[in-house]
Amino acid sequence: NGLWTEKQYPNLAKWLQENEKLLQIVNEGTLRENWYYPVFTQTNKDGKPVPLLMMLLPHVQKMRGLARAFLIRANLHLANKEPEKAWADLQTCHRLGRLTAKGPTLIDFLVGVAINSIATHGELRLLSEGNLTEKQIDQFLNDLSELPPMPHVSMNINVTERMLFNDSVSLLRDGHLTVSELTGDSSTEKSPFEQPILRALIDWGVVLKRGNEVYDELVAILEIKDLAERRTKLAEFDQKWTEIRSNFSTTSLMKDYVRTGSASTVVTERMADAIVTLLMPALHAVDTAQLRHLQTNENLMLAMQLAKFKARTGNYPDTLADLEKELSIKVSLDLCSGKPMHYTKTDTGYVLYSVGTNGIDEGGKSWNDPPINSSGVTGDDNVVRMPLPKEE
Repeated sequence: NGLWTEKQYPNLAKWLQENEKLLQIVNEGTLRENWYYPVFTQTNKDGKPVPLLMMLLPHVQKMRGLARAFLIRANLHLANKEPEKAWADLQTCHRLGRLTAKGPTLIDFLVGVAINSIATHGELRLLSEGNLTEKQIDQFLNDLSELPPMPHVSMNINVTERMLFNDSVSLLRDGHLTVSELTGDSSTEKSPFEQPILRALIDWGVVLKRGNEVYDELVAILEIKDLAERRTKLAEFDQKWTEIRSNFSTTSLMKDYVRTGSASTVVTERMADAIVTLLMPALHAVDTAQLRHLQTNENLMLAMQLAKFKARTGNYPDTLADLEKELSIKVSLDLCSGKPMHYTKTDTGYVLYSVGTNGIDEGGKSWNDPPINSSGVTGDDNVVRMPLPKEE
């Protein structure tokens, strides 16, 4: 993560030189608007269909590795006083993250977010160590504004996660998959749904319809723009499905049968609910990852404006109001609180932070700071400190 030179790490410098053409191919690939890799059904050695949810994603970690390679080279350029070359590598990293996030799965999206964070860290290092001119910063701001937006995570839920559900239901219906295989449960005790008499009662069309209605509901919640409302709806959604999960037993099935008088209806609804709960992603974590990504981008843009102020005036502003007045801009509110960003000028630079995705102001303490209490809990604030601490 830190600056380095060819003299310090000659083998690493040699590796970058030997792979320069390959990195250039990656750079050229990131200039394309979209990328594609096929997702298709497969069969195992016995000719049995393999569920889509078991598909392998060998490319994902390779993307993260490529991003780190560009960050490493950017830090070499920066150590050699070549900020424009460093910036070019970091922009490649940003584009790689956005393309990765366009992949169909939630894993693609989350790795794309992680790659964006790698690029942002490098750019903050560039602001801290690069001694940039106002003209350079203006060009960098323009480059950032022209980057394609990160896709919304609801796309992955609406398409691929929904397709994983539909594929699993189809395989269960046709006898190519069991609930035990779906859960990865290797115990001898079978799910009640494995009993032939119960399976015979299931209306698989209703299972598909009921499950897809749940995905419709989830996508609608994730696309709510107001943070407080979205978080409330997600909490209600999680609570509802926690209660549903607690009722999965043969005894509860019989109770519902007595209540409704329809064994087919009860078993069908329970099968749909069981598959949904098994395949449902960690919704709060997904929403949090997207929010943190958006706020990290806002922090970077504001840090760029603060660097521009310093390049113009020789120092950082006393307040964000001074920044707005000098540069004729409007500083965005903290996405996590809807309130102004926290900014404090220091003797050597500044501290800038958002309250983070938990919405709690922890005084500028982030996950990589010492714990905020004796229980070892770390802060969640999204922080930029200038100058950045030196890294070996």
